[in-house]
Amino acid sequence: MGKERIKELEKGFKKRYNRDTEVWRETFVKDNKFTKVIAEIVCGKNTYVLTEYFKEDQSTDHVTLEYKDKCHKYGRYVDAEIHMADMIGG
Repeated sequence: MGKERIKELEKGFKKRYNRDTEVWRETFVKDNKFTKVIAEIVCGKNTYVLTEYFKEDQSTDHVTLEYKDKCHKYGRYVDAEIHMADMIGG
């Protein structure tokens, strides 16, 4: 699947964190199952990349947050999103 802009996520981010962003998502599927979903969040001149990796049962295996030259790993998507929001707000 190609990269698509997700305006609903932009609205949600604005509502939760009071930040204007652009959110682009790309979904990867193999054998009708998600393997990973990449979300690029653009805020001003900065781009944050959240990648969610899935297990065979479609639950989250782990999530990475990449910004500049750093990569952080999390067990839950929400933890990565909150850290990213803190980075944007800081």
